[in-house]
Amino acid sequence: MPVNADDRESLAYADRLFLAGLRRPAMESVARRAVQKAARLLALGLGTGLRELRDSEDPLVSAYAVGREHATLARLLAEVVDLLGSRLDRLPERRRPHYSPHQRWRILEMKRLLALSTDEAAHLFRVSTGTIFRWEAEAGHEPDKQTIGSLLKPVPPVRRYADVVRHLVQLMDRLGFGGADKIAGTLARAGWRIARETVRRYRHEPPVGPHRETVRRARASETLRARCPNHIWLADITHVKGLFGLLSFRIAAILDAFSRMPLALRVYRTEPCAADLASLVLCAVRRSGRPRHFVSDQGEQFTATAFTSVLDALHVRRRTGAIGKKGSIAVVERWWRTLKHALQLPFFRPLTQQALEERVAYFVSHCSFHRPHQALGGRTPAEAFFNWPASNDAAESPPRGRRRDPSPAPPFRIAFLDPDRRHPILVKAA
Repeated sequence: MPVNADDRESLAYADRLFLAGLRRPAMESVARRAVQKAARLLALGLGTGLRELRDSEDPLVSAYAVGREHATLARLLAEVVDLLGSRLDRLPERRRPHYSPHQRWRILEMKRLLALSTDEAAHLFRVSTGTIFRWEAEAGHEPDKQTIGSLLKPVPPVRRYADVVRHLVQLMDRLGFGGADKIAGTLARAGWRIARETVRRYRHEPPVGPHRETVRRARASETLRARCPNHIWLADITHVKGLFGLLSFRIAAILDAFSRMPLALRVYRTEPCAADLASLVLCAVRRSGRPRHFVSDQGEQFTATAFTSVLDALHVRRRTGAIGKKGSIAVVERWWRTLKHALQLPFFRPLTQQALEERVAYFVSHCSFHRPHQALGGRTPAEAFFNWPASNDAAESPPRGRRRDPSPAPPFRIAFLDPDRRHPILVKAA
């Protein structure tokens, strides 16, 4: 249909008015709010759809939902890597911060594990292709040397254990066994006694100075200390956000203060009431017996009559911490931090309550029976609570790395408790 001159002029005038309106600050703020709301609605729709698939009775549909969830998180984390790399792209190559020799060795390991080409590895880690070639040439130059050089340093100085011990410690560090104390304690439980300072040197970290003095405590007569299992129980509630912010969960736990053993734990969709916590206490009492003291904060669930009456009926002495002070239940608060770090909850948030319960169950099993605790002398909470013999008492020194001696195979292999490979353990090899 032909357009006459008047219509063309009116159309151009309307376009100019529309563009002028878009240039106004008020319209820009409206557009920004619309884009942000659209992003929230997209996350809401995606999370709702995945949750419905996860709740399906068909195992194939549920497995498909898990795969889609992991693929979505992988794409989001890849975008995070691109955003961090874009900051380095603004700097010239000669002015970018250099990688340490240990980090260069780890980059080559990641290149091999991910089957990256030299160009892909150079782009991912924001270095030149020639730099990657130079690192690989240094790594392949004289492989029988005790130390490779100053460019790459995958091994500590000559005075050390056998290479198999060093490699096992570094592999345990990358797989998330914990710090130097946790790795040394885990190896001691498996049968090798290695000093934590040696583990720190193998992990290429500076030595840790003496611990700072703790806050001044109250008088000894007023301080409550756990002397045996079931002497003091600690209880607390923590908050966990769900994927895309669709849901939020609450986790309530009861810990034995002497052994750090989790005695009862439950996940709730909403804030638990006093009756819920009373039921949790009765569940712990049926499993492990009753405590002498029960310590918690001054939350309304712990001070309600429905909860305190249960403790009074069990003849348990109640104690609460001061408002705004975290020292009274510091043990359980540190345990919450370990749980969230081990499950990677800030990055891999749960989609459903069932998914969170499964991940927490694996963590509780790993923490209770496999993870050595520094405050318990390297024993696990289960060994301290049930008074089992400590596995680290039978630990022996690993073989030394002497010249011309064959390097034996390690007597352990690394396994995982959970399918997501978040809880590594050492198992004796056949």
